[in-house]
Amino acid sequence: MKQKELPTTPIPLNFTFDKNSPGTRIGLIALDTDLTMEWDFHRTLPKDVAFYTSHIPVTNPLTPENLRKMAPRIKEVAESILPGYPLDVMAYGCTSASIAIGHETIQSEIQSIRPGVAVVTPSSAAIKGLHALKIEKITLLTPYIDSVNQIVRQFFQEHEIEVTNISSFCFDNDFDTARVPPSAIKKAALEAYHPEADAIFLSCTTLRAIDVLESIEQSTGKPALSSNQCMIWECLESAGYRKPLKKHGQLLRQLGSFSHSKSS
Repeated sequence: MKQKELPTTPIPLNFTFDKNSPGTRIGLIALDTDLTMEWDFHRTLPKDVAFYTSHIPVTNPLTPENLRKMAPRIKEVAESILPGYPLDVMAYGCTSASIAIGHETIQSEIQSIRPGVAVVTPSSAAIKGLHALKIEKITLLTPYIDSVNQIVRQFFQEHEIEVTNISSFCFDNDFDTARVPPSAIKKAALEAYHPEADAIFLSCTTLRAIDVLESIEQSTGKPALSSNQCMIWECLESAGYRKPLKKHGQLLRQLGSFSHSKSS
């Protein structure tokens, strides 16, 4: 039996459109091999902050040369996140690649299609976080191979952060990094910690470090920072969010209390 055509009844638009999201919106560029960063953002960000993700392809093994291959794709991936809709911050989520490519290059690519938006990378956030806590010397814990560790070490030293020592799991792909249990990360961090260091920095957005930062701080008596923790902190600071978070290390517990007299 043929159905009778039904007309559509228009609903009167006697209301005001709202923002359809919490007050703060973050655009997040994640590696297509990263199993950790989005989960950390989801669990850590306050309920009145939303993030929206697009993924960028990465080539294994993770060498400085392969990390730099992401640069031409950044603009296209950034443009795919809520195109034409306002964001407070755009974050690019790869610590080693943000060093290999350069924060300024990433910022330029993103701002070419998002003029004026604040741009955060794990490397820029790490420097700002370490400076905010007045850290001058760090123990560096990573999952990277030595060639990547050396560009990371050089980056910190160029930004007035002395690296006292480097310890690494020595992986060349994200999938192995994501499978390291937090308990093993904590054990490695405590074994690596150098008594002359002011803090320990756990590098890589795929490393499941954020849940053990407070425990590391309690054991060492010094700040423990990670890539995802620092990136979340700078995203919130850049968006003007000033409510301290209750966990995941000193940096987030002191959110909104720093003057940012130094920057990357």
